[in-house]
Amino acid sequence: MNTPLNLSEKLDKELGKKDRRLKIEHAQHILPSDIPRFKTQNIIASVQPHHAIDDGKWAGKVIGDERAKTTYAFRSLLNTGTKLAFGSDGFVAPADPLIGIYAAVYVILEKDITKLDPVLIESVKILSTVVGGKQVFKLEKKK
Repeated sequence: MNTPLNLSEKLDKELGKKDRRLKIEHAQHILPSDIPRFKTQNIIASVQPHHAIDDGKWAGKVIGDERAKTTYAFRSLLNTGTKLAFGSDGFVAPADPLIGIYAAVYVILEKDITKLDPVLIESVKILSTVVGGKQVFKLEKKK
């Protein structure tokens, strides 16, 4: 199959390894087996966190529930040493970088920090912390 990662491997075999600075856009819905390939092939994973907000509505139906569970693997990519670039996908999604950051941590923060007075950001409660894809902290709500 001619996936970008497979084509990169073919390019290296045919022309030799060079500093090509290849980048794959929309690297949100990758297979878990492809995660280490980004580092070994020195490919930048360019992702658009804002799409996580919309993709959740259709991802299970289009790519299947099991595969949808392994998408947006930013931490896994970083853990392999992959260079990761966040983008807005401007004109398709809002160009404001804080909205992308918000999307990357959505369900983690108590409030949308992109809509707050910046002075109030430090008072926002962290609802959850995820390390290595596993939730290690969850704020218990008072009853």
